[in-house]
Amino acid sequence: EDVTGDLTLRLVKKGIPYSVTVNVDAAQGTASASPASAEAGTTVTLTATPKPGYAFKAWQPSDVAITDAGQFTMPAKNVTVTAV
Repeated sequence: EDVTGDLTLRLVKKGIPYSVTVNVDAAQGTASASPASAEAGTTVTLTATPKPGYAFKAWQPSDVAITDAGQFTMPAKNVTVTAV
């Protein structure tokens, strides 16, 4: 159908996805982030699974505040965390 009169279009720029890198000593267990990349403002959940004989102690983040539930809000930059 033809449009007559004024037409207003709203363009929305999608946010830039930033990556989450999770480091862990593979001999001690596994660790991951969900999602592994996200736009700023997205909640990211970290999971660590220690192998038998090991226990998860803490997350060592670069500069994000991680809750006791292993979650943080993605900043507008890449993030690296380490499972200890």
